Amino acid sequence: MKKLVYIFSLAIGLLMTGCDLWEHTEPLAPDTWGAVPELLVEVDSAALDAEGNLIKDVLPLRISTKNAAHMAYAVSGAPVDMDFTALLQGQYGNFVTEIDSTNQVYERTLTGVTAGNTYYIYAVAANAAGVQATATKAVGAIDVTAPVITSTPQLTATDNGRRVTLAFNEPIIREAEMGAIEYMVYSLNMETGEAVLAYQGTDVTAVASGANLTVTLPVELDENSYYVATLSFAEGAVTDLFGNKMAAVTSVFDPSSGEVTNGFWWLVEPAPSVDPEAFFNEGTYYFYSVFTQQGNQYEADLAFEMEYVADGFDLSRIFEDVDGTATEWSLSGLLTAMYGIDGAQDLAFPGLTYTFSQDGKEYQDITIVDYNDKEYMTCIGSLAYGAEQIPAYIAFYKGGEISGFYWDFIVADENGNPDAPVEDLIGHWGISGYTPAIFAYGDLGQGEGFYALISFDYIELSRDAQVQVQGVKRYDTPVKMEFNPVNQVPMNLHKSISLKK
Repeated sequence: MKKLVYIFSLAIGLLMTGCDLWEHTEPLAPDTWGAVPELLVEVDSAALDAEGNLIKDVLPLRISTKNAAHMAYAVSGAPVDMDFTALLQGQYGNFVTEIDSTNQVYERTLTGVTAGNTYYIYAVAANAAGVQATATKAVGAIDVTAPVITSTPQLTATDNGRRVTLAFNEPIIREAEMGAIEYMVYSLNMETGEAVLAYQGTDVTAVASGANLTVTLPVELDENSYYVATLSFAEGAVTDLFGNKMAAVTSVFDPSSGEVTNGFWWLVEPAPSVDPEAFFNEGTYYFYSVFTQQGNQYEADLAFEMEYVADGFDLSRIFEDVDGTATEWSLSGLLTAMYGIDGAQDLAFPGLTYTFSQDGKEYQDITIVDYNDKEYMTCIGSLAYGAEQIPAYIAFYKGGEISGFYWDFIVADENGNPDAPVEDLIGHWGISGYTPAIFAYGDLGQGEGFYALISFDYIELSRDAQVQVQGVKRYDTPVKMEFNPVNQVPMNLHKSISLKK
């Protein structure tokens, strides 16, 4: 289960010399960067046993820097998705200091730790131009198992086919000097079946966040063409927090057969033309919502964006005993529609559109669910809570228990007719008897768990805005709810439409 683990700082207070916080924000030209900073994090071996486990109730820490003007660090009792710029800005309540620009060794013996426990040290150094060097070190309960990719071989790309995210079985680290990540992109001629290598290289942008690795290719793909792209990984392309290197993975595409026989790949297809007679297209959509706040009922439009990804998704991956395929979409912008850009960070999340038959009628449907998450938990971004960013999820519930982490809408007019003109169609909430909501995970006052931030008395999916009101937040005090995976409502095609009262 995805969960937020709060960082705690074992340093005392906030020490700064000459300025309040590290505030470098403007990008500078590479020729003005100066020497690149260097950073090394070490723990005194006297505090560790032969296996690297912590045997004392103190943590003797040594951080060495070179070519740096600022340094910051924090210590956590569990792995976290670290924003190192925020760490430099003191947003984690961590230790931040100005340092000698030539070289400096910072030593501190941290108290408050427990022998036998595992601790994660996050450090960052920046030179005067703002160029950063980062380091992550785990201490205690040493893991000797290498990280492995858990994503299915066929990946789903965004950003016009350039960007994919791979999931690993544990938190990972990716740095530029690690093993190479190689891409190969083949252009496909759908008439002749010919496949020609169009792009190849290792100059990818690869960013690790928790147990996920997002890889972006430095290529521009013709939006009217078909491609197959593969990724191969050298040994040690990523490591876990204990330094264990992933094994090499070589992806193999056979141009003669058009098959990928090993590794990780994705298909890039031309985006479909906008069909004025179709309900689902690329562009802006709205969740028209009715909600209650302090006894008063309000309504609002929550805008979000839909971006086409690919056709041909196998519905049997998420539905039992269901044949057929769906169109994949990437959705984004929902959290900032509610909380604004100062209170939320959006994360793109998947949606599937397809048709199904019920009572002799053919319905269009969208199921918004992260089918790449093993528990189908759909994270839509994060919200600011104090100095932390807490993950937010779409979900639905009944009583005081969460029932699932996805949303579903059936397309019909206000009378339930799916064959109405497209301008009369709306997406009706398709999970009758359950309340749609947005939840966050963290400790929001009653211990770590899931908290409802807003629930909707009524919600529908619309192509056009109805009231143009935003800034929705139902609960001044988030409401903690129970979640038991055993009681989660299984996804199925036995849907029902809740018509607007």
